[in-house]
Amino acid sequence: MATAASRGAPGLLGALSVEQILSSVAIRIDDPKAWNLHVVLSFVVTDLDETYVFELRNGVTIHRRTSAPADGGTTLTSARRSLTEQFTVRLDFGEALGDGRIVLDGDLAALGALVSVIGTTERNFPIVRPS
Repeated sequence: MATAASRGAPGLLGALSVEQILSSVAIRIDDPKAWNLHVVLSFVVTDLDETYVFELRNGVTIHRRTSAPADGGTTLTSARRSLTEQFTVRLDFGEALGDGRIVLDGDLAALGALVSVIGTTERNFPIVRPS
């Protein structure tokens, strides 16, 4: 899942908070593609001892820090670095599941549904300058 941050320097990625990482995913949702989706993912960030719930419903994304994963949703547990690498395509997801860097509890299809509606960004977009 590449984000705009994936093109940045590794130091930049390390400086982003979990909220900023999730926001970078949220703003890239292709709303029309996501209108009929309802996906609830929880991210447990082990080294920060924090939990976040990311919900996509009818093209609208809400994410928040919580005290526990959402009931009935899919939970991904990892260190912050693995979370960042997951959303910037710097991590082989299957390998990370296999070696335990990411632990999945729930339906992998929920993550696949989210990935399927994340749009791409234009790296060299035109900048409007005042005249």
